[in-house]
Amino acid sequence: MLDPSERDDFETKLSKLMKKQLREYGERIIDTLGNPPDINNLTPEFWENESKIMSLAIIPVLEKIYLEAAREVMLASPSAVDWTLVNQAAADWAKTIHLISSRDR
Repeated sequence: MLDPSERDDFETKLSKLMKKQLREYGERIIDTLGNPPDINNLTPEFWENESKIMSLAIIPVLEKIYLEAAREVMLASPSAVDWTLVNQAAADWAKTIHLISSRDR
């Protein structure tokens, strides 16, 4: 489990990023509306571009958070793979599509 200081670091970083992005987002809306404001200036292309800008900024931080959480889960619940079962399943599959000839069976 992430210790509280690490979790706080992630939350602080995400919070600062969101505040910055939303401030810039508001500024772009105001600028795009124009003077006098015209709602028609906010075209579908404008909204698509805004979505891309927000996603490009936020996704890397969220990925770090999710990857760290996944790492913590893996460390807390170790698992193993029985390769014999995997190999047998692969051999069974191969036989069904005739990759292994009858003389090799």
